[in-house]
Amino acid sequence: MNKIRVKKNSLILMTLFILFFLCYKILVGLVTSNAYLPFEWERRIIVSISGLRTPALTSLMLLVTQSVEYFVVIPLLCTVLFLYRINQKTKIVLLLAVATLGPIIGMMLKFELNRTRLSFIEVLVNETTASFPSGHTLIALCTYGIIALILYNNKHKFLSLCCMMWCLLVAVSRLYLGAHYITDVLASFAYGGMVVVVYISLEKMLVKHMEIK
Repeated sequence: MNKIRVKKNSLILMTLFILFFLCYKILVGLVTSNAYLPFEWERRIIVSISGLRTPALTSLMLLVTQSVEYFVVIPLLCTVLFLYRINQKTKIVLLLAVATLGPIIGMMLKFELNRTRLSFIEVLVNETTASFPSGHTLIALCTYGIIALILYNNKHKFLSLCCMMWCLLVAVSRLYLGAHYITDVLASFAYGGMVVVVYISLEKMLVKHMEIK
């Protein structure tokens, strides 16, 4: 029965990885085929979002964005201490490795596609790198997403939900501030999904290895 469950879980993970990969490749194809220009539906949605701007909401969205730029190490450190406290020290290395290498590899794609930033609305943040994919969303998913998974597996479902909601809020903040196209953010979700699936797979392999040992 356990073997059937393991095979079923492995099949689900493989299917999810393939789906995320295909979504990412489709988005890359759409962006490159459109000569790096925004799609009309993207333009309309982003313009509509910019129409919702208020001073208070802008301050909140800037804070959300800065949580990735300056404060992401804090939840990572708290998670490391949590894993150490519950005697899951081997997972600390896995967490730090995936949460570090995932975004680094993803950020390399910026230089490959070199998509220009938005120019048809006022941009509320100063960005110098390419637009595709959204680095902030990608980093949020590779850190807060994995932290959410760890918290969920250790029966902290409310905190896990908070982390996932924060990932979504980061994505929304990038659109609100005019830093990215929607396809940039969607590509980061697809890539981040692949990273999370890789983490789950490696974690299962690690747990199995520890049981055998």
